[in-house]
Amino acid sequence: MTLFRTLVDLGDGLSSQTGLLDTISWKETLWLVPKWQRAKTEGHRQPVRIIRPILFQFVRPVLSQQGEDYSLACIIPKTVLDGLPSSEDAKMFDIVEAPAIEIPIPIRQ
Repeated sequence: MTLFRTLVDLGDGLSSQTGLLDTISWKETLWLVPKWQRAKTEGHRQPVRIIRPILFQFVRPVLSQQGEDYSLACIIPKTVLDGLPSSEDAKMFDIVEAPAIEIPIPIRQ
């Protein structure tokens, strides 16, 4: 499984900041991975949750700003990243808790 990086705007209700989030392709769709945990398989990790905006699409940038593979033109509330979406936010994002996905932990050189 390939790991990508997506440039997103992260919001907390009053302000937002730009950041990079890990992104994976799962069931032929791109998903954001805000947090990882160790998997049962040694040397692997798995997403705590994966998130996909319903109304917005991942776009490949013509010129990368921060080393991203994709960008999203929407603000993602930090509550969504934390798995605590409001009822309104829950309508705007698909959220899968603890998906059965494992990927090898990359070796840093």
